[in-house]
Amino acid sequence: MVLHIEGHLFDKNLLNRLMDIAVDSPCDFEVQDIQCASRNENISHCKLRFWGNSTGADDLVLLKKQIGTMVEANALISDCRMTQLSAT
Repeated sequence: MVLHIEGHLFDKNLLNRLMDIAVDSPCDFEVQDIQCASRNENISHCKLRFWGNSTGADDLVLLKKQIGTMVEANALISDCRMTQLSAT
């Protein structure tokens, strides 16, 4: 599963909290891309890839829900949103 997250990820510490969720999850992950905004009024982008073993489908669903909840909770203050780019 690949998730694209954009918004004020650094100045509002959102990326730190998302990484905490990823590290605490049983899923494996990698940061595929990070683009840090050069000015406060611009937004940053992050692409994260998550995977698990064949029995880890439920873990991926839960992880997506946890990350989505964090993004939604910070949408107003961080101007952030999440998009799933692929299922694998």
